[in-house]
Amino acid sequence: MTSFSLPKLDKPAIAALLLLALAVPIYAASSYEGTSEVSVSRWLALYIVGTEVAVIFLALFSGWHPLVSFKRLPGHVRIAFILWLVGASAATAFSSHSQFSGTFQLFWFIHGLFSLALWAMIKSQWVGIERALLIYISVGLIFHSIMVYFVAIFVLGLSLEAWEPYSVGTTNPRLYTFYAAVLLGIGLGFLIAETENPLRVLSIICIFSAYHLFAWAGGRASFGTSIIVPMVVAILAAKARKRIVLTTVACASIAYPLSLFTAPTHEIYGFKSIMGGIAAYSTGDAYSSGRFDIWARMLSQSLEKPLFGHGQIGTLDLLDEMLPGAALNAHNAVVHILHAWGAFGLVAFAIGVVPFLPTIGDRLETNPRVAWPAFSSLLALGATSTLDGTLFYNQPLFFCALFLAILASVPVDPRQDTSNSGERGWDRRHLETRRHRRNRMGCGRPIQFQS
Repeated sequence: MTSFSLPKLDKPAIAALLLLALAVPIYAASSYEGTSEVSVSRWLALYIVGTEVAVIFLALFSGWHPLVSFKRLPGHVRIAFILWLVGASAATAFSSHSQFSGTFQLFWFIHGLFSLALWAMIKSQWVGIERALLIYISVGLIFHSIMVYFVAIFVLGLSLEAWEPYSVGTTNPRLYTFYAAVLLGIGLGFLIAETENPLRVLSIICIFSAYHLFAWAGGRASFGTSIIVPMVVAILAAKARKRIVLTTVACASIAYPLSLFTAPTHEIYGFKSIMGGIAAYSTGDAYSSGRFDIWARMLSQSLEKPLFGHGQIGTLDLLDEMLPGAALNAHNAVVHILHAWGAFGLVAFAIGVVPFLPTIGDRLETNPRVAWPAFSSLLALGATSTLDGTLFYNQPLFFCALFLAILASVPVDPRQDTSNSGERGWDRRHLETRRHRRNRMGCGRPIQFQS
């Protein structure tokens, strides 16, 4: 596949590609309210969850068998899922807010099923869709950022009073951090692995849009992610280090000052706010915006139910005391897991994630054009999870499930890679099947394939 051309895919695969690429722009347009009132569908990002369900049904229509795919997962992933399911079910059953916890638990199950379906289909019938997904999702997110600017500048006239309620595609300007993190990750991945000029240009647009959204959000997670992620990626991708540093510094140098003219001045949000805060804060808790207090209280409460935790929305009682009327989250992935699912959840995540980490380097070498954007995006979302609710909101969870499926679909062994294009991948699998058939029949010489 070259530039923006689509691989040879069947109709369900193309439908899935378009649904996923347009998920955020359509959610943003359909959920925009322009008032301080926030609907349930907007807060829970139900359109994005519905998109995942639609992709699951498209996979089923294409012949996907969930149980067969589950059996083909690595053993540690199956064990992790079973442990998490047992622990999460127990936590939900004994939660003081079991109905709310059950709803969020269902969302997590949908995210997991969506990731499994996408991984299985990439490995079988939708070969070649992964690179197209990365390209078109980045285009969709750029279009979403343009919607944000258009509404703020031309519809609301950068009104200070309208800053919080407008939030196109979120319920809070802080949540633009997640979209910016994905744009930054995909942009860095394209910058490292792509050689075609159109995609190099797209990578620069992605990175610039990311920094502009980071500046608009003006949060600690956004500011930290915008600095740390390019540094880590530059260290890992030594050959592209100079290109990464020059591009990110140039984009940040333009995007951050530009945000001073394209976003209203606000005491909480925006680049001017975060820079002023850094200069003015004198205590650690002020720098953390109360997160240290939240973490201390939640960890203390976790000791009351150390095995299974308090469930997904077990924070309501504690945080309502701290900030009445707000359903806050842990603002940290580890604290979230411990409080929601206890030791069962923490062990499950460790079993599922830790054995996967050593394989990432091989996947980056096997198919860098797919693996680098997916890995960089997961890295950026992981960075946001240290200070924000990445494991709480459906928008970042959707992206985590998506990029995890894409990265996991890249084989560790280059000889197993069939994802360079749909046609090439099908040909290789077809010829290998033919080769094995001929060998079993005892005729013909084995066909040798070069990686």
